[in-house]
Amino acid sequence: MLPPDALGVLITGHPHHAGPVFVINDAQLTLSGPRENTEVWRTTSTPAPFDVIASATLSLKVPVNHHGYDGRSHSLWYADAQTEDQYQWFETAFMSTGLRTVTGTTDPYALNPHHESRAAVSPTMGMDQVAWPFTPLVLGDLDEFIERWATWLAQAANGRLAHPSHMPERNPQGSWRP
Repeated sequence: MLPPDALGVLITGHPHHAGPVFVINDAQLTLSGPRENTEVWRTTSTPAPFDVIASATLSLKVPVNHHGYDGRSHSLWYADAQTEDQYQWFETAFMSTGLRTVTGTTDPYALNPHHESRAAVSPTMGMDQVAWPFTPLVLGDLDEFIERWATWLAQAANGRLAHPSHMPERNPQGSWRP
């Protein structure tokens, strides 16, 4: 729980975001509005193992620290990632592979369902890989999800949000269907 003097501001209708933005000190937690997946997710060159209907992004940003780190973001995908034709929201995130010569300041990071993220969930090696397991978001059972993001927001607001000590943070293997 945040101390009473660490008041946050909820901004709705922010011109750059379709969802809510929470600001505490220099920390900003943003939830994008869901967007329909209009990209071609299934192709013959790199078939997708599951369908993605919609996506959103949860992003926590702070001013860049002396290590070049400015926060994290996770993807929220409405997909049948674990069981065919059983659609629900999943939280996941991505990280760079050793093939990428330039890395970003956000780690892990969100990707929309497109060719780069499709390669990350396929057996082929791409520029990105899954860094957080596909975790179902179940209404009525979001305590761990909310507590985790609230903790990260509190750390960010107090200038203590750090790059994860290891990547991936949680083993993602087997969290989506092949």
